Amino acid sequence: GEECEQGQRIERDDSLQFMEFQSDNNLEECSDYTLNIKPVHNEVDMKEKVIQFRTRSHPIDNVTKLLTPVNAEAGHEELITISWNAIQCANHYQVFQKIEDGEWERIGTTKDNFFKQKGVPCTEYKFGVKTTIDNQESEMVMFDQTITLPPTIVHSEHPTLVIEEKTNGSLTFVINNNDKNHRCKAEQYHVKYST
Repeated sequence: GEECEQGQRIERDDSLQFMEFQSDNNLEECSDYTLNIKPVHNEVDMKEKVIQFRTRSHPIDNVTKLLTPVNAEAGHEELITISWNAIQCANHYQVFQKIEDGEWERIGTTKDNFFKQKGVPCTEYKFGVKTTIDNQESEMVMFDQTITLPPTIVHSEHPTLVIEEKTNGSLTFVINNNDKNHRCKAEQYHVKYST
């Protein structure tokens, strides 16, 4: 965070075993601070004690709530972008993909709060994210929907047209429905003719 300095005088109380200092502002987690303690005797400052410390990170069992929500979005060039809320103290994030047998496979590790993955059009994907803080791994947070990449135009694949009959000025033809993209099934065909 931004460099700041604050202080206060604490009166000695011999009835207490410890003296307590409460900072005015909330300290940021996983951040380095310097504490200066200067004894004062008869209004004369004595040699100060300098202590450097680092604040603790999030409890690992609360991290899954902070990661949520995990999002996935289809983009250009068959890329899927998976994103989540950044955790200030995270060492890194692991991204997982659900595979055919129902298991989760790690597909990458990143220090960013997003990850790009190449996909196949008309294929369903599910993703999950874990984070690691102070060498402790969180539970997985899953994208609660299935994402499917849209089909791409494949110019080399055309349906086969078979003309059946031509009577009374009308034309009947059959589209061989086996001629289709292996994964991307056409839902309809736009047909036009010209002279």
